[in-house]
Amino acid sequence: FRLRASMGNSDMLSASFPGFTPSIILNSPILSIEASQAVRDTVLAFTNKYTADAKTAGLFQYPFMIRYAYRMYDGTLNYISSPVKVYPSYGIPYLIHYTGYEVNNGLYTKFNMVVSHVASKLYYEITNFDEVKGSVAEWGELVKSIDIFITPPLYTVDQDSMCKSISPYAYLGPMGGSSAFLSYCANSGNENINGKLIYRCHNASESINSNQLFFGMSGKSLVDDDSSLPFYLISSIDVKKIQSGENIVSIENGALNSLEAKEVMEGDSNLMGTIVAKHAFPYNARLNLTGVTIIPPTFPLESCFQYANGEYDNETKKAVEKTYSYKAYIFIEAEKRKVMVQFLSGIPMNIVDSYFFYPNINAKELIIERIDNNGVKSYSYSKLHKHETLNGVYGSINTSFSSTPDMSLITDTEIGIPYPNKIYTSDVNDPFSFPALGVCTVGTGTIIGLSSAAKALSQGQFGQFPLYCFSTDGIWA
Repeated sequence: FRLRASMGNSDMLSASFPGFTPSIILNSPILSIEASQAVRDTVLAFTNKYTADAKTAGLFQYPFMIRYAYRMYDGTLNYISSPVKVYPSYGIPYLIHYTGYEVNNGLYTKFNMVVSHVASKLYYEITNFDEVKGSVAEWGELVKSIDIFITPPLYTVDQDSMCKSISPYAYLGPMGGSSAFLSYCANSGNENINGKLIYRCHNASESINSNQLFFGMSGKSLVDDDSSLPFYLISSIDVKKIQSGENIVSIENGALNSLEAKEVMEGDSNLMGTIVAKHAFPYNARLNLTGVTIIPPTFPLESCFQYANGEYDNETKKAVEKTYSYKAYIFIEAEKRKVMVQFLSGIPMNIVDSYFFYPNINAKELIIERIDNNGVKSYSYSKLHKHETLNGVYGSINTSFSSTPDMSLITDTEIGIPYPNKIYTSDVNDPFSFPALGVCTVGTGTIIGLSSAAKALSQGQFGQFPLYCFSTDGIWA
C-alpha cells in the first residue's frame, strides 16, 4: 500500500480577541487565554470542515491501520494479512502559519494566519501479479474478491495544547503548548525521477524559511500500539479484474464518513501457516491430520510496511531514489523449541516506518538484514511484544542499521513447530480449512494413527466412540 498526497493552503484567516500584551517566554510570544481560544476556534472551524470534505472525497489525513483478505465463495474471509500502519501524516495533517497582527491602543487585537493541509489517496500494487493471476485462474471459483479493511483514524487534534504561542517551526512550545510540525509518507505532487514516482517521508521544513513563525498544533493518539480499533471494509477488488502496476483503492463517496456502518473484519491472520502432516484420516466428511508440524507463515516483506522508495537529500535539497533489498528473521519460542522464520522483500524498497506486526504470539525477536545496491549489508535488531487485542506480536523497528550484527540467534533453530499429540480436524466438506475449535490435544505422547469403529467392539457400543486415536501413551476414543 502507498499514498499519493496533495498539499494546499487555506485563504487568509483572522481571529479577533480582547486586546492584550503578550509575555515572552523562551523567545516565544505567549497568547492570552482569550486570544488562544479565538485562534483555536478559527483554525478548527477550517480544519473540521476540510477534514469532513476530505473524508467525503475518499482522502486520508491521519494515521490508520490497513489489512486485506480473500473473500471466499461462501462469504467468509481467508488469508487475512497482517495489519500495516499507514501515515498520511505523522500525527497531524495541518500547519498554521502566523502571517500578521493588528494593534489597537498598543494592544494586540487580531492575528492573521494561513493553514497548510495535506491529504492523500490510497493506492495498492500486487507485486507478485503473475503468481496471483495464475492462482486466480486456478481458484477463481473459490475466491471471489480481495477485500480491503481499515481502522478509523488513530490520531486526532490535541485541542488543549494548540495555539498557545507563536514560535519557529518544530520549536518546542512553552507552557505545555504544541509545536508546529507537519510530516507525512507519500508521493507528493507527482514528485518523480526520470518518470518514476518517488514515495518518501516529507517534512514541511524542506520549504520553510528560518524567519517564518507558526501557531502550535499537534495530534494525540486515540489508541495505544498494543491495542486496536476495529477494521472496516472500504473496498473490494474483483479477482477477475485485477490489474498490474499501481492502482487506486476505489472508495465510495462518503464511505470514510460512515466507516462504523461498514462490515467489520472477523478472524485473524494467526490462522495462517503451512500444516505438514504425517498421517491423514478422512471421517464423517472431515479430514483429520496427525503428526502435524506447523511452519509459521511468511509474507513478502513489502506487504508488512507502507511502501517507500526514496528520501530527501539534505545536501542537494532534492528527493533521491533510495532502495534496498531486505531479509527478515523472526524467532519464535514454542513447544520448547526455537523456530526461525525468514521473510524476503520481493521488490526493492525503503523501510522508513517502524511499526511491524507478526501473527504469532510466541514470536520474540526480529532481525532485519538490509542490502544496498553495492551489496553492503547492515542489520537491525528489535524486540517483539504481545499485542493485547490482535492475535500476534508487534514491535517498533530499530531503523538504525549496524554493520556488526549479533547473529547468534540464528544458531540451533528449526523451521517448524511440531505438535505430536494434536489432531487437526477440518471443517465439514472443506479439507483446506482447519479452525482452532477443530484442534484436539490427546494425551502427552505421540500419535501413531487414527481409525474409525466401523463395527461395534461390544454390545451397545456402536456409534458411541466412532473415532479412535492410537498413541504412545495409550488408546483414546
